[in-house]
Amino acid sequence: MIDAGTYVRMILEKRNMSQADLIRKMRTLKLAEDRTIVRPKLNYALNHKMGYIWARRIEIALELPDYVLIKMIGKPTESEWKTIKGVKKAEI
Repeated sequence: MIDAGTYVRMILEKRNMSQADLIRKMRTLKLAEDRTIVRPKLNYALNHKMGYIWARRIEIALELPDYVLIKMIGKPTESEWKTIKGVKKAEI
């Protein structure tokens, strides 16, 4: 089975997007503070271990179906679900 990082890299390649483009889109949507959304953290999430919060941010930025990446990573606990559901686009 394909892992979440490889899946995201495939989507980025298909959409002709770079990791920098994804970072810009996440910042535009204000999915977190600018100091939180930086390339080294995204690179770590894609190449090593993607956490639930990063997965949710990427889902929103790439307009993927809800919780598709989270389900690929594993099954979060109930408290983790509360945190995951708290990740939303900023109201503009």
